[in-house]
Amino acid sequence: MATLKELKTKINSVKNTQKTTRAMKLVSTAKLKRAEEALLLSRQYAKKIEEVTNEISLKLSSIKESINIRAFSNLKKVKKV
Repeated sequence: MATLKELKTKINSVKNTQKTTRAMKLVSTAKLKRAEEALLLSRQYAKKIEEVTNEISLKLSSIKESINIRAFSNLKKVKKV
């Protein structure tokens, strides 16, 4: 059977472990919150990047069509022999 001193040591050890565990939970909660905030910001960034990319793509398509129309408007019909 354990002596009174051994029991007190064990109880103190368990209490210290609980304190450490509690502190670790607080730290992990804070890190999780920061990660969630970063995720939300990156989603907004990705959405904006997609909008800009689509807009650029549409403008390039219209420019390409305009260039093709101008290029072919100057051509003369050639008869096959």
